[in-house]
Amino acid sequence: MPVDTVQYFHGESTMSLSHLIQKHKKDLEEQKSVDWSARLERWKSELSGLFALIHHALIDAGLDSDDVSYEQKTIREDFIGSYSVERMTVHLGAATVMFDPIATLIIGGFGRVDVTSLTNRVRLIAIDASEEEGEDTPVSSRKWQWIVTDPNRPLHFEEFSEVKIEYLFDTVLKKHGDA
Repeated sequence: MPVDTVQYFHGESTMSLSHLIQKHKKDLEEQKSVDWSARLERWKSELSGLFALIHHALIDAGLDSDDVSYEQKTIREDFIGSYSVERMTVHLGAATVMFDPIATLIIGGFGRVDVTSLTNRVRLIAIDASEEEGEDTPVSSRKWQWIVTDPNRPLHFEEFSEVKIEYLFDTVLKKHGDA
């Protein structure tokens, strides 16, 4: 049997081996054309903006600036390599909430930050908010929107903004069994 008549499943359709190889070669060429340094700088900029928004809202709500701290974290990602970002920790009385950047290269989004407390965890996911840009527009040039996802409620998310900071903290600090 000739090689290109061997069929492999790809989703719901089948693909010949030669088509599969060509697809992966094309994917590799597309990855080489990505400006990974621009993607990384955009990710770092979005993280800084996110943390500044949350920090200022907490200070405006009466939290002491000493109750918010930052520490460096090293992340290693394919195509980008190793880089450092800040992790933010917020102390609210006896509760501690950590904002931990995980990666910019994620499936279905532009970046992920895990928000954890002793009792719960939610995720902030940066998604594509661009309405007019096409697939050819680099991720670093698109409009990003943060959403809050709760692993305990699959398929549910809330758009994140300054007015949703209370929702974020309420969700992550909720004890199991609280309504």
